[in-house]
Amino acid sequence: MINQGAIKIININSFTKTKIITLPYNQYKIDFEFAALDYITPEKNQYKYYLENYDERISLPQNNNKISYTNVTDGKYIFHVKGSNNDGIWSKHDETLTIIISTPYWKTWWFILLIVATISILVIYYITTQIKNLLAVERLRTKLAADLHDNIGSSLTEISILSEVINTKLKGKDEDIVKNLNKISLKSRYLIDKMSDIVWLVNPQRDSLYDLILRLQDTYSELLADTSISFRSENLKSLEKVTLSMEHRQHLFLVFKEAINNSITHSNCTEILLNAKIEGKKLEMVLKDNGKGFIINNDDNMGNGLTNMQKRAKKISGKLFVKSEVGKGTVVKYIGNIR
Repeated sequence: MINQGAIKIININSFTKTKIITLPYNQYKIDFEFAALDYITPEKNQYKYYLENYDERISLPQNNNKISYTNVTDGKYIFHVKGSNNDGIWSKHDETLTIIISTPYWKTWWFILLIVATISILVIYYITTQIKNLLAVERLRTKLAADLHDNIGSSLTEISILSEVINTKLKGKDEDIVKNLNKISLKSRYLIDKMSDIVWLVNPQRDSLYDLILRLQDTYSELLADTSISFRSENLKSLEKVTLSMEHRQHLFLVFKEAINNSITHSNCTEILLNAKIEGKKLEMVLKDNGKGFIINNDDNMGNGLTNMQKRAKKISGKLFVKSEVGKGTVVKYIGNIR
């Protein structure tokens, strides 16, 4: 018998010739009860049975005519049973009953296909949305860079030029006015330089590591033109396809701009070398000079600058190492992962 609303098997021959029954997928326990058709001394009757696709082998002969199977999952099973009389004579053929446990809906092909299709649609929607957002940000950055350059940058340039023109026309007649005009001109040029850095930073066409090093070179090319200091980099072309996030570019630019300023201002060097290399996602960027060097712990003038540089490196999950020896120059090395 099958407990709790299932089928009670009293005589296997009482079923139709097909001898097939179907049970729902949540039928976790099946009980069988069977009897040999020998009633002389039924207590001596013996049975052998097994459930195909569940039992590994047929059971040993026994008098028990009941068997229970638990945790029967979906699929097709065939119950085999053979009986003997009290003289130990076994029936020639097994009696069988085929049991089909229905497949739960979550295992059906249409349900799996539905889940896969739903997940695929959600993934495609997410990726499409992300791409649209990235494109929108790129368009905004391009427009912002153009607006800053064309409007604010050009206006500051005009202010600087006008102040210099007025200063020239006054020819030093009023020292206070001339002094203030010089301040306006210097401040305008300072703001123009800062604005140029911002325009470069937000421009999506300048996202590579190659552009970062090129920007640092261009920033100091005019300044170093009239000095004995040479500033160079090697193997820049290999860095053209290395893309940096805007945050990485900003902090790396400011870190190495500060380092270059220190070399120019304090080291009395004649050569500055800036290089970078990529291994997987690991970036190593190194600035070297051949200046006089310094003792880091005792140099109060450099303390705040180095601290700020290290803080910027930490903001992009990198580390900054500074090595300097008196008479042997200075090395500033950044190591960190790129995104």
